[in-house]
Amino acid sequence: MYDTGYSPYYIHSFEIIGGAVRVPAVKTAISEAIGGATLGQHINGDESMSFGASYIAANLSASFRVREVNLHQPIGPEVTIDIFGLEEPYSKTLFEEDSQHGITKKFGVNATDDFSFTVKQGEKTVLEGEVKGIKEIIESEEYLTNGTTPLIGMKASFSRTGIIEIKDVRAMWK
Repeated sequence: MYDTGYSPYYIHSFEIIGGAVRVPAVKTAISEAIGGATLGQHINGDESMSFGASYIAANLSASFRVREVNLHQPIGPEVTIDIFGLEEPYSKTLFEEDSQHGITKKFGVNATDDFSFTVKQGEKTVLEGEVKGIKEIIESEEYLTNGTTPLIGMKASFSRTGIIEIKDVRAMWK
């Protein structure tokens, strides 16, 4: 069983590109690893990377209409957010390990003061930021009328291009 979760039984053909097509030992090792499935050598290795990159770029662009090319690459290590400056510590898993790109999640925190946050992918910090203006919200007429602690709603997204964003931060009332 490999990272995909499928055994070699599910592979019926395999296309080799690049320099591997010229190395008999590599072809033999791949053939044995996938249970003897057919090894194809039909794609020009030099052109295949350019074509693939072009299709992916056109697929992500709003300027071109192409048949959709799906590339599903897992996120990798889980993505978490830690929020500092709240009355109680806050930590949340935004995206599970090996989730797919193109996900958006909503969450909220109760806050009475400005706060900062750190987003990590595994152990690596990928995004840091601050949310300011909460004191102004609490001093606003709407808060004085409502009287509850504002819930700060946030959206976290992991785009198809691999960019993690915290966006649409807004005060909401319970």
